[in-house]
Amino acid sequence: MSTAFVTLCDNSDYYRRAKLTISELRDSGRWTGDIVLMAIDFDPEPIDGVEIHKISHLNLDALLRSYETHPLLHSHDDRWRTKLYQWDKFQVFTDFFRRWERIVFLDAGTRIITDVKVLLDLEWRGFLLGLDDTEHPASN
Repeated sequence: MSTAFVTLCDNSDYYRRAKLTISELRDSGRWTGDIVLMAIDFDPEPIDGVEIHKISHLNLDALLRSYETHPLLHSHDDRWRTKLYQWDKFQVFTDFFRRWERIVFLDAGTRIITDVKVLLDLEWRGFLLGLDDTEHPASN
């Protein structure tokens, strides 16, 4: 079975955060396998043992227009309009990532404080697992 841990960033402070997550993944997380950094519209310096996958930011014009007629509720920071690179996470569903059986996506800046084996022990075949991070019980 092949697994890759993946994180994503643009050329902003998220690049620093992604490098921290990658470093902790190797050290505290004890991960020795594949790591992929999805770099949105920039060419980062090589990181030892990390495959750089350059991508272009998704065109979100239609999505942003839909928010005008179907606004999302209950966000303290209007993140669906202000943090647009978050949508590029969906690019893990492209053909590039088919070479691995399992992808574990970590947001840039995710802190790894213990062995990632606990994540790898979760039942994953046939599932899309994720943390429920809805901000509000009435979130639509």
